[in-house]
Amino acid sequence: MEKREFIKRAWPCIILVLLITLAAIARFYLLEDRLHFNVDEALHSQIIYDIYTKGIFPLQGPASSAEGGVYHGAFYYYVYLIPQIIAGGSPVGPAVFTALLSLFSVLLLFKALKNQYSAKLGILVCAFYCLSASVTFFSRYMWNPNLVPFFFILALYALSILQKEKTWGLVLFGFAVGAISQVHIGAIVIIGVAIMILPYLIIKVKRWDIWGYTLLAFLLAWVPTLINEFQHGFKLFNDLLNPSQPSANLSFIAHFQLGWNYFSNFFETSIKLPSIIFIISLVCSAILFIFYTAWKKPAEALVPLFLLLTIITLFLACSFYNGLLFIHFAEELFVLMPIVAGIFLSFLSEKRWGVLVAIVVLFICGYYNWFVYKKEIIDGERQYKIEREVCSYIQKNKMTEANINFNGKTNPNFVRYVCEREFSIKIGAGKTIDVETDFVNKLNFQIKD
Repeated sequence: MEKREFIKRAWPCIILVLLITLAAIARFYLLEDRLHFNVDEALHSQIIYDIYTKGIFPLQGPASSAEGGVYHGAFYYYVYLIPQIIAGGSPVGPAVFTALLSLFSVLLLFKALKNQYSAKLGILVCAFYCLSASVTFFSRYMWNPNLVPFFFILALYALSILQKEKTWGLVLFGFAVGAISQVHIGAIVIIGVAIMILPYLIIKVKRWDIWGYTLLAFLLAWVPTLINEFQHGFKLFNDLLNPSQPSANLSFIAHFQLGWNYFSNFFETSIKLPSIIFIISLVCSAILFIFYTAWKKPAEALVPLFLLLTIITLFLACSFYNGLLFIHFAEELFVLMPIVAGIFLSFLSEKRWGVLVAIVVLFICGYYNWFVYKKEIIDGERQYKIEREVCSYIQKNKMTEANINFNGKTNPNFVRYVCEREFSIKIGAGKTIDVETDFVNKLNFQIKD
């Protein structure tokens, strides 16, 4: 009996360790060799480098792809400051930091869902999250949207411990919401979700000192942006409140179709399962919220309410705010999609026949994700390695400066950054070197006088 009880208690931990191990292998496999380091990453790395070498503290983050003057928060730069200092300016350091955050988020996701529902549901959701090749790929390099899944999971975990009457969870939730809304401007809708659950939070926490700490924790990530907004007449807020509407003449049904297409495509992209499973998963999630939580255990409705409102808010934003409708609109979906799929499998596994179906669904998910792993990671582009080889070629030819014509681009910033930071080679003067590469196998050099 004791052995059976031990197995019953230990199996979630054993499987979780296995999942985290597999996730670590996927995230660190040939990380430096296959590191994605292009125009955006080089620009951001240089800005961070200037913080600790020149004392230039940015107040405005990367520009958004949305129309107008919309930009992301500068908080992103400060998150990666210490990892880049430790790495001596190399982009490998921030990439390792991103991967470690992703691994830690697996543990937090399990803890949050175990606190709210059960260890079984936590394991199923983490299995989808760890299997997703899209989640893995975006956790292997430094980029502002790649931080959103971690902070969103941190918010979930904070609410799960707040529900256990640990009031410091509210402070952690405030910090997570502030960070989410700053690392990617599309994720600012999370503030609206937090406001919607505010009455529930006030009921849970009545200590005003905790609310004061929560406000400070939220504002921590917003400090650079608020200073910048004060200096420029709140331009960002004006642009957000007056977005371009290229499809304002669409009907309500057409708008909803846009949002539905976005959600179902994202499900197929991140989970690699057909959209019909997404439909069933949403139904199961709604049933779990309405009947299991809201009706039977209303005191424990905080986490599922947050999840449900986030899905609804993101869906409406994707449907009507077309200026931000692109795949990195809000990477909370990287977390939400595994959650709805995991809830679906949790429903199935309540019956013996359903366990077999759940295993088959997980196998299909892993099978189709494997092809993405092979294409994007195993056989993926060797951007950073190629850039280092270019710099090594210049160094071997005893040159301390050079002009580089890289695939038709003159002195692109990603080659400039690697050569100047890691090889002390000045780019923009001296002889010209023509470089042709496909970032996989092809790499040709030609020196011109």
